[in-house]
Amino acid sequence: MTDDGYEIVRSCLPILLTIVAEANEPRSPGAKRVMAFKNIASRKNISYDEAYLNFQPSELNGFIKEWNVEDINADPQQCGLSGSPTKVKKIQNIILTVEDTKIIPNTEIGINNLVKELIDDHIIG
Repeated sequence: MTDDGYEIVRSCLPILLTIVAEANEPRSPGAKRVMAFKNIASRKNISYDEAYLNFQPSELNGFIKEWNVEDINADPQQCGLSGSPTKVKKIQNIILTVEDTKIIPNTEIGINNLVKELIDDHIIG
C-alpha cells in the first residue's frame, strides 16, 4: 500500500511480509481453537486473552503450523541472527512521565531541532 494506491512486488524466498489493517476483515477463530486457548488459560490460571497473546505454538497441538528453515528450503546463513542485516545493540525500557514531555513547535526550525536532538541522543541515526 502506497500513498498513491497499491504496488505489486515479486520476490524470492525468504521474505518478510507485513499486512495493512485494511487488507481484509479477519475471520473469527474456529471453535476448536477457542477451546484450545480456553484450556491453556484454565491450566495456567490466566485469562483467555493472556493465553491467546502469550501462547507457545506447541501448546496448540497442530492448530498452528510452525515452519523452520528446512521446511521452506532456506539458506540457514540468511536466516535468524546470522542472516540479519541489523544487530540489536541495547534494549531498555523507558517510562515517560509528565515531566519528560516537551512541546515542539510545528515549524521547520522546531522539527529540525527535534531531529538534531534525536540524532545527538543516538535515538535515530
